[in-house]
Parts: sequence; C-alpha cells; structure tokens
Amino acid sequence: MKSKGQMLKQTLKDEDEMMKQTLNDKDEWLKQTRKDKVEMMKQALKDKEVEMMKQALKDKDEMMKILKDKDEMMKQTLKDKDEMMKQTLKDKDEWLKQTLKDKDKIVLLMEKELLQAKGIFTARGVFEFFTKMAHSELVLQSCPISQKFIATETLRYLGQKENQTWFRNNPDSGGAYIWCRRILDAYSKCQAKCGNSSGLTLAEMYAHLSQDIHGRPWNKDSIALNNDLNPFVRCVISSLAENVGW
Repeated sequence: MKSKGQMLKQTLKDEDEMMKQTLNDKDEWLKQTRKDKVEMMKQALKDKEVEMMKQALKDKDEMMKILKDKDEMMKQTLKDKDEMMKQTLKDKDEWLKQTLKDKDKIVLLMEKELLQAKGIFTARGVFEFFTKMAHSELVLQSCPISQKFIATETLRYLGQKENQTWFRNNPDSGGAYIWCRRILDAYSKCQAKCGNSSGLTLAEMYAHLSQDIHGRPWNKDSIALNNDLNPFVRCVISSLAENVGW
C-alpha cells in the first residue's frame, strides 16, 4: 500500500495534470473562439459587401429607370412644344388671314362710306348753289325775302303755292327768274317722273341733304349721288346738274 505522502504527491500531480489540461482546453477554446469570430466577421463583411453590391445595382437600375423616364419626358415635352408651336403658328396664320379679311371689309366699308359722303356733299353743293342763285334773283326783283341768304327761307318762299302758281302762269317773265324756274321745273319734272311719296318740300329736301356740311357745285359729269338718297331728291339734283352751265 502507498503511504499518505505518496498519495498526496499523486493527488497534487493529478491536479497539476488537470490544471494543464484545463489550460490547454482553455487555449484551444480561445483559439477556436477567435477563429470562429474571425470567420463570422469575414462572413459578415462578405454578406455586407454582397448586400451593398445588390443595393448599388438596384439603385443603379432605379437611376437608369429614372434617366430613361426623364428622357421620355423630355421627348414628350419637346413633342408637345413642337405641337404647341405648330398650333400657335397655325392660329397666328388664321388670325392674320381673318385680320386681313376683316381689314379688307373695313376698307370696302370705308370706301363705300366715303363715296356716300362724297355723294351727300356733292348733292348738297349743287342744291345750295342753285338756291343761292335763285335767292340773288329774288333779291334783285325786290321779293319779300331776307337780303341775307338763308337756304331754307329761300326754298320755303319758292315752295309756296301762290309763288309756284305765279311762275307757272308767267312763263315769259324774261330772264329775271332763270334759277328759280330751274329749281321749280326740276321739282315738278321729278314729281311727274318718279313721284314724291314722302311729300318732301324744297326746304325739307335741303334738310334731308344737310348734315352740317357744305359742299360746292361740280361739273355735271363728275357729280356722285349716293344710292341711298331719296329717289325724288336724286332726281331733282340730277335735273339741276343738267343745267349747270360751266
């Protein structure tokens, strides 16, 4: 049998062996733990790189898609701009055509109005000239009329029935009333020729022609009469113009 001292030595030896084994196991565990940790870190980095690459590729695809959409949008915008420009130019052309058309209408209307105004001026001028000459005759013959020429007064005097009767009954009164007779003859002639449905008197004819304008006599070949004038007025003025002797 072993002695107590031997047994103690053996126990201490076993403990040392156990401690050595424990330390060896611990070292192996630490080494394995470090190795596993390194592998995990490597795998984590690798996984992270893969995810980053995937995300980068995904972001690239998204960016490419955005750029593609942007290009399409730019193309559509340019196309819409071209269409808008074409429509604008077309509308402008139509507007110009319509404006020129309207301008032509306005010019024609203005020309018509100018001719009408010219006709009124001319007719008024012819009628007033004859009335002035008639007034001079009446004044020279000491007729009861103002010395100052007033067209309506002169025409009212000539238009009085008793005076018209006198002129009809005295056709041989010499050259004293040449212009008076011309007015009354034209008036009677046109009453017989085209009637006087509106019943215009000589003074009313002058009012019909008067628009606060003053014309002057013209040569009969250049007298322009407005078609809108009363037919009876036109007839009288035309008849008077035939007797203009210049």
